[in-house]
Amino acid sequence: MAFLIDNNSFTTDSNGVRVTRLQFLSASIDTYAVELGITGDLLTWAQNAYSVFEDLRSTQTIELGEKDEAFQTSQESDATLSERYQILKDILISRYNNDNDILKIYGFIGQTPDTHDSIISAANDLIKCHNEHKAAGDTLVLPDAMISNFQTLTTNAINAYYTAYNERMESNAATRNLRALYDVDSKRLRALYSWTIATWSKFDPRLIVLGFTQATERVGGRVSATPTNLAYDEVSHVFSWDAVPDSTSYQLAYCPDGQPVQDWMSDYSGTENHTVFEPGDGDWLVKIRARNVNGYSDWSLTQNVHYESGLPAPDYITVSLTQPSMSIIALTWGEVTGATVYRLFQSAVALEAPVGPYVLLGEYTETSYQGTATAPYRHYFQVVAANDTQTSPPSDSVYIDIQLVE
Repeated sequence: MAFLIDNNSFTTDSNGVRVTRLQFLSASIDTYAVELGITGDLLTWAQNAYSVFEDLRSTQTIELGEKDEAFQTSQESDATLSERYQILKDILISRYNNDNDILKIYGFIGQTPDTHDSIISAANDLIKCHNEHKAAGDTLVLPDAMISNFQTLTTNAINAYYTAYNERMESNAATRNLRALYDVDSKRLRALYSWTIATWSKFDPRLIVLGFTQATERVGGRVSATPTNLAYDEVSHVFSWDAVPDSTSYQLAYCPDGQPVQDWMSDYSGTENHTVFEPGDGDWLVKIRARNVNGYSDWSLTQNVHYESGLPAPDYITVSLTQPSMSIIALTWGEVTGATVYRLFQSAVALEAPVGPYVLLGEYTETSYQGTATAPYRHYFQVVAANDTQTSPPSDSVYIDIQLVE
């Protein structure tokens, strides 16, 4: 995935843009290092910048995932403990017949634990009171097995909380490390860019393969007008816009709709005012700009695009004659993710004849069919997957010849 690099203001790079920029740089620096006179630490950094940054970014992604998972586990452990505490509380209130003096000792009066610390505190109070009343010979205390299980839940909640805390610390450290590297790399990119344009010029097209943007040297006149009338056909998946006079090419950028930070990706650069746009299932924002010899136009207004890839055709379709004497056949086909029903079509023709018109044999929720086929005919079959809003192309066809049985 290539993120759109449209400036040389390195301190504003998103992580996606920074990865793309460094990937270009590390892949191309050896080609131009001698010509640019880049040696020593700056060259070593440029050669390895992408892998080093990507490693730290991957570490941060892993740490963030582990933090979220640990936090979820801690919340679930607290919820389980709180639910069990309420059950034991209700049992004890009933056993002690609402004796407020005893219930106060257990800590049931005047508190409703709703945070981790208050839940753990209430659980420990209940366990401590149980042990004291049991030692004093109280026959109304809860069974030991019930308390032992409650003690385990309490320990699990405490351990899950500290695991989540440690994961948060590690996640924060990974984020700080990545940010520190980002800042250092920004300064090095600025130094390398300054060195490069001093050796070449800011108009040199080779800047692009090093992860920089190339300035446009105007030769007179104006840049192109901004593209208008953006449109998307959800069936053909063609994105189009009105052609701009005097433009030589267009650039399309897109990002997921609803993101707090719009991290634009580049999808198309070409001379046509239309392109097939298949970004992946979901909702997207798309924008276009035109270019001529004097540079790029402003970006167009963004267009909302909804994309659904559709259901694939079922595969692995097979047909066999399971009971020849009764002309019973069996078909199977592969499951299609997202499908809720399979439509089986049949074409019955004379033996050795090519396929004829298909007719719907039936709709099935399973990936198999068994039934009787008439003789003497050749039976062709196709399967179509479907759900409430989508229908797949038909599968490959299979056939079977059913002979008369004497």
